[in-house]
Order: sequence, then C-alpha cells, then structure tokens
Amino acid sequence: MSRNGSGSYSPPGASFPAVNGTVIDETKYNAVINDIASEITNSIAADGQTTITANLSLSNHKLTNVSNGTVSGDAVNYGQLVLYAPLASPALTGTPTVPTAAGGTNTTQIASTAFVTTAVSTLAPLASPTFTGDPKAPTPTAGDNDTSIATTAFVTGAISTESALTAKLAGTQTITGVKTFQSGAEPVAKNIVKAWCVFNGTTAGTNAPINGFNVSTVQRTGTGSYIVTMTNALPNTNFAVFGTTITDSVSVACVCESGTIATRTTTTFQIGVQNLSAVNIDKSVVCLCVLGV
Repeated sequence: MSRNGSGSYSPPGASFPAVNGTVIDETKYNAVINDIASEITNSIAADGQTTITANLSLSNHKLTNVSNGTVSGDAVNYGQLVLYAPLASPALTGTPTVPTAAGGTNTTQIASTAFVTTAVSTLAPLASPTFTGDPKAPTPTAGDNDTSIATTAFVTGAISTESALTAKLAGTQTITGVKTFQSGAEPVAKNIVKAWCVFNGTTAGTNAPINGFNVSTVQRTGTGSYIVTMTNALPNTNFAVFGTTITDSVSVACVCESGTIATRTTTTFQIGVQNLSAVNIDKSVVCLCVLGV
C-alpha cells in the first residue's frame, strides 16, 4: 500500500513515472495499475459499497447533508439532537409523559400526575376533613383552652380532674388561708354573707374598713352617717343589712339603714348610728353584715 500514513498516495517509486521515448515495461506498468486499484478499493465508495474498517478523523471538519438516523447504528443528524432534552436540568415542553410509579414509591423517580392524584386522594383536606380509621393528634397540655384538637387522652384527664374535684366538693371542706374570688363575679354562693366589715366611725372622709370582705370603702358624710361601697356588685338591691356597735359607758347605740330601697344600688347603701334618743353619734367600732341571694 502506497499511502504515507497521513492519507497521501504515492505511486511505486521504481515503476513510476514513465520516461519519455522508452518502452513501457509490462511488469512495472502492471505494478502501478495494481497499486492504484488497491488504493481505490481501500477508499470510500460514493455509492455506499465500502465498509469502513477504522476510525475516520475529519480534522475539525463536518459531515454535511446527513440524513436523519432511523435505526440503531445510524449516524445522528444535528437537527435530531436539538429535539431531545439534555439529561441535566432538561426544560421539557408540551405534555411529557413518564411511567407511573407504584403506589407508595418513595425514591427520586419522577412522579406522574396519575401517581400524585392517587397519593393525594388518600389525604384529608384542610377545610372540614372527615377522618376515618383511628386518627391521632398531639395531646394538648392539661388545662389548655383554645381551638386545639382534644385527644381522648386530654378528655380523659380533664374528666378525671373534674370527677376528683366533684368528689371533694361533695364532702365536708376545710378552707384555710386567704381566698380570692374572680373579679366581676358574684363573690360568694347564694343565701350566705355577701359582705361584712368593721370600721372606725369617728374617722372623717372615705377610708378602707379595718377588716372585712367585699367592702372597699366607708365614707363618713356626717356625724353617725356613712355610705358603704362594696367591691363586687350584688345581683340586685334586695339584700339585708345588719349592724352593731361596741357599747361603752358613755352611750348605747344602734345601727340602722338610713337610706331607702330607692337609694340603694347593687354596690352601695347608707347607714346611720344613733343613740336611744334617735340622735346620730359617732362610734369608734361599727360592725356591718350584708345578706342576700
């Protein structure tokens, strides 16, 4: 073979070129013709008869006018390649489809709309869900009072606490220490003392009582005349007021309500302290008690 390894063909040196005016040697002539025939055989035939036996280097050139490949082993036309998405971060268009994964699949496999629809159909909506089976939720802290879901554990605990409290209230209770009633609520149960106080009837102005319950102030409006203000309002003005003073050697006194039903309110009433001659007097210790329903 007379190619030089880079693809250039050179006829056999000893037989070529022919010399003008000399007789052509049959052996040399046939050698040149056979060598050319061999190289033509090793070249690529335009009609596609030649089978390529080694890699072809195009030296940075292109194959042009290539038809679209149709079967495995065909060359691929560039126009075919641009119709396909890259493996890395493809930007698909139209309506691409993928095989639908089996239910419960939890991998990096692409999820089809059919897979997602089936998976979502087993979930409850956020608005007004209807649960089945044995749904569970976190158990709120005991005493929680908001819109959190109350689990069976929470309800059981609440009922247990309420039952224990009811059992305690059913028996005899011993109350010790200072108890504070809820602001604005009726201070005590019906048919028992609604308010009481002990105050100094000689002190001018408006003052807190010496001691008491549900009485905030006592206002001295004159000798032996007072307006009592309760801390928490009573349900109505149908209440009873009783009073006493500590009798001394100077005078005997009685306590009576000096106002009328009309002048009462659910938080105030008026009293007077008088001697046996119905004259108002001041006493250093005046005791009051209010009963109501």
